[in-house]
Amino acid sequence: MLVFVLFGLGAAQAQIVFEADFENTTGSNAWTFGGGAVDGNFAIGTPAATDNHQLSRTWDGTGALVTGLAGGTDGGDDVDTGSTFAISPAFTVPSSATADARLEMHYYFSHSNAAAATDLFQVILLRTAGNLVVFQETGAGTVRLPQYSRLSLDLSDYEGETLQLAFQVTTTTASIVEAAIDSVQVMMPSSLGGTVWNDANDNGILEGGESGLEGVLVELLDSNNIAEINPNLPGDKAYVVATDSFGNYEFNNLLPGDYKVKIATPWSIRHVFG
Repeated sequence: MLVFVLFGLGAAQAQIVFEADFENTTGSNAWTFGGGAVDGNFAIGTPAATDNHQLSRTWDGTGALVTGLAGGTDGGDDVDTGSTFAISPAFTVPSSATADARLEMHYYFSHSNAAAATDLFQVILLRTAGNLVVFQETGAGTVRLPQYSRLSLDLSDYEGETLQLAFQVTTTTASIVEAAIDSVQVMMPSSLGGTVWNDANDNGILEGGESGLEGVLVELLDSNNIAEINPNLPGDKAYVVATDSFGNYEFNNLLPGDYKVKIATPWSIRHVFG
């Protein structure tokens, strides 16, 4: 059997609902800042190179949302026995039957070994129905040095709502506590798909008389040929879908990026076309 795979290979383009890269400090006017941390409050700028609990770089570009921005010495301008917060402008999450809204961002939460479980980094949704903590990281009795981590949250339960993002850092101890946020996006992921069919004349074109193949398992890979994780299932499961009765397949809820596919079932493959 001669099988041909047609795939719309390329960059998945997500719909961006809200975005903040913190590259322009004049954009700080659109955010609300506050708290009792005084010098340790959130501000937009570049983290200090001389503070051990601030990472002297952003995740991307030159700006980030950083606590204790002026801190020239370790702990000199950290969040001291209080809290600081930053609140985004409002945005409305679209409703969709084919994609789940997501929050994507990078952050770090660092502290000295005096930190306790009452020292918190929180992501909060401000909503009419009541504010909701959707992510929380607590302190611990060990040193946590700054290192950016990716945070990805499903916002599909809030589609159709108007929201604001709030980032809050709270400490009730004498610990040195710092945090930073960068590259924030609320997005509606996209999809990619194609067709698997019996290419009878081996010309790479789906023509009349050539039928799609049902039940072929197709696996999604990233641009480095590493298996993608299925965002629609719990756990770290490979993203594999089966073709329908017409040989069509689709991968949905994809973040922006370049993708490839491979046949996961043992068909006789002559061509893979991108």
